[in-house]
Amino acid sequence: MIKKLLDDLLDYHIMEKSFTAHSNVLKFRSSYFRRELENIQPNENNIKIIIKSSISAQILMLFFTADEFELEELSNKLETLLIETKGTTTLKN
Repeated sequence: MIKKLLDDLLDYHIMEKSFTAHSNVLKFRSSYFRRELENIQPNENNIKIIIKSSISAQILMLFFTADEFELEELSNKLETLLIETKGTTTLKN
């Protein structure tokens, strides 16, 4: 019974975050985003959307912040984490 309750509770802790970023900036700054964006067709509004199911919003915000402040080592480690992880964050171009 407790296992079932915990499983049900875990289903409700999924959060979806959406970020808007220019695809050229993402492609230039990250080989991960370059590969992802090259394989996605834009929607009817010419927007490319990347959906990941286990990358936390905090990881993405840290990635963007590390890149903005040119913290190359941190940015590289976060990019590796993005490549190795699957997540529920939506990125819109």
